Amino acid sequence: MKDIQFQKEHKRFNCRVNGICIKGNKIFLSKLKTDKYWTFVGGKVEFGETTDNAILREYKEEVGVDLQIDKLIALIENFFELRGDSWHQYIFFYQLRDDNNALEFFEGEREIEDNKDAIYRWFDLAEISDVPIKPDCSREILRNISSQIQHCINRDN
Repeated sequence: MKDIQFQKEHKRFNCRVNGICIKGNKIFLSKLKTDKYWTFVGGKVEFGETTDNAILREYKEEVGVDLQIDKLIALIENFFELRGDSWHQYIFFYQLRDDNNALEFFEGEREIEDNKDAIYRWFDLAEISDVPIKPDCSREILRNISSQIQHCINRDN
């Protein structure tokens, strides 16, 4: 299937999903080995795919576990510059549950066997304010999880 994305000259658009998994007082984050910031497990939505199916597929592909959707918590309109390109993204943020304890706790950073480009880590929620996370508005979303879907316009400079 084709991802929902397009490019025209130095302008790029895509539709993405991110999944927030919180267990107890810990939150699960990932990053590419080459990045200086952390983010949430996720990826691009494929054409004809619903966003809820996309986040479950991305967790299965990237981490090898089946999680359950709790709820959609935010929609981010994300704008940033990267390597000379201007990006515009729609990111659907889901809160996920791990009802079957498939996503194990571990200390420190860890690679997942099938995904050698990324590193995963459980962070204490109390220390999250000191962790570099993208998109920048992620902390605000985490502070305000409720029954209402949040809308965030994020412009990284």
